[in-house]
Amino acid sequence: GGDAGEPAAASATKKNIKLFKVGHKIPAKRLMTFKRDEDLTFTVQYDGDVPKGTPSLLAKYNITGVKAAMDRYPKGGKPKINVSFRLTRSGLVDVDKAEAAIEEMVEVEVCEKVKKLKNETNSTANATEGDDAAGAEGEAKAEEGEGEDKKEEEKKDEEKEGDKEGDDKKEGDKKDDKKKKDKKKKKEDDYVEEKVCSMKEEKRIHRVTLTVSADTPVLKPFNSTQIRDSKAVLKEYDDKEEAIRARASAFNALESYVYTVREKLESNEEMRNVTTEKQREEFTTQLNKMGEWLDEDGWEAKTDELKEKLGTLKETGDPIFHRMKEAIERPEALRKAKDYLKMTLETLTNLTRQNTWLNESHTQIVTNKTDAIYEWIENVTAAQEKLDPSEPPAFEAREVYRRLDPLQEAYKRVARIQKPAPPKKEKKKGDKDEDGAKNATEGGGDANETKAEEGEEGGLPKMDEGE
Repeated sequence: GGDAGEPAAASATKKNIKLFKVGHKIPAKRLMTFKRDEDLTFTVQYDGDVPKGTPSLLAKYNITGVKAAMDRYPKGGKPKINVSFRLTRSGLVDVDKAEAAIEEMVEVEVCEKVKKLKNETNSTANATEGDDAAGAEGEAKAEEGEGEDKKEEEKKDEEKEGDKEGDDKKEGDKKDDKKKKDKKKKKEDDYVEEKVCSMKEEKRIHRVTLTVSADTPVLKPFNSTQIRDSKAVLKEYDDKEEAIRARASAFNALESYVYTVREKLESNEEMRNVTTEKQREEFTTQLNKMGEWLDEDGWEAKTDELKEKLGTLKETGDPIFHRMKEAIERPEALRKAKDYLKMTLETLTNLTRQNTWLNESHTQIVTNKTDAIYEWIENVTAAQEKLDPSEPPAFEAREVYRRLDPLQEAYKRVARIQKPAPPKKEKKKGDKDEDGAKNATEGGGDANETKAEEGEEGGLPKMDEGE
């Protein structure tokens, strides 16, 4: 914040102006405008709580040169003083620039070109009249002497007129066009451009840079106590901002839930399939009431109250969304489980063909578990078919996948069963070395075969939930 005022004088007035709010983004700028005819003084200081020991005064700025600017343009009015303040990254306030804007009305010459008719002189007019009179007299005499000759020539001309009529018409058109062009050119020649000037008043704005001098106090570094107090103040601000964000998030979550779910109840076919008409009407009424409460009282509600309201709606809405989700995932889980059971039995058959030492007593644990899962699927499917889609489901998709875990472990145990060692033969006299070598050879072969079998579990893939 900051205090802005004029120098101390009997008629001076002071005005407090808040330059930057608490938590304002930095860096930042602000332009202030004042109408003054004298120099100004600004005292910039913190406005509000600051850590103990922190000086509230940031700086004192003197803006001078206003009188000199007015003397430079004496015809101008009261100047506007523009002062640009800058909030630095360090949290300090500087004056970037100060200038005086003075409006002045000045007379300027404005000229423009206009067209005027040319003035004809008297001598030209008289000469034209004399020529016309002489021409008329000569023509009269010529007509008297040549009257008879013209009569004879007229007869000859009449005979030729028929032949020349077409040509004369074309020549006449050309002459008319030429006359029009000459007439137009003559009109243009009758005018001349002249420069006409006049004096008009015009507003001019003169900008004069003012002098800025700062009287800044010496800022000492914080001691450990001041640092601790400052951190406490900052934490308090952070906690307040976090509380504001949490409340806004809770309000938005509740508002979004109301509008989104209400729209789905009206148009979502999957949701309509797992609800009755009565359930939809009751839930819609509950959502409408919550929307009205948000518009009227929700703006003043606390965060905990908003969360509690959302929880109340979810008590009704979550079971609906759960049934809708299970209606999609449950059939897919059953399909995958049946395919997996079929693949398990086929893989077990191939394993017994390869490992001939396996018998029914070994594989029965796998087949029994497979039959049990088939039976369970049949029972829960029948139970689900008896229920209405709007009721809680008889089983969930995740239960199907969990039933397959024991089957996987049973199959692995069967696949790890090793080939039994051959029975030992009784030793005879003289066959000691030969039998020993033979047994060693056979034993080595069994060991290699066992190692190969230990690494094989039948190639059955793991069936995870949602796979």
